[in-house]
Amino acid sequence: DSWSEKYGNRFTVVHALSNEKRVPSSNDYHGGRIDEALIMKYLPPPIDDDCIIFVCGPPAMYDTFSGPRTSKELDGVLKDMGYNEQQVYKF
Repeated sequence: DSWSEKYGNRFTVVHALSNEKRVPSSNDYHGGRIDEALIMKYLPPPIDDDCIIFVCGPPAMYDTFSGPRTSKELDGVLKDMGYNEQQVYKF
């Protein structure tokens, strides 16, 4: 959150809480899983060459959004949306 405060014009933190019964009413929180609509709301479009997306989470998250963490190839939702390997970092 401190990065969001320091670099607010270039960096945004959104907490996606998939199992919470009550989600705080704030733009910093999202109730439910990350989906294409949430990605479109907060991330720059894939045509923006300066766009960098960092993917981090459990294996199922990698499989859904970027393909396996150990694979250099991009797959999943981010590829389907038009992002490329130079824009997506898996760690």
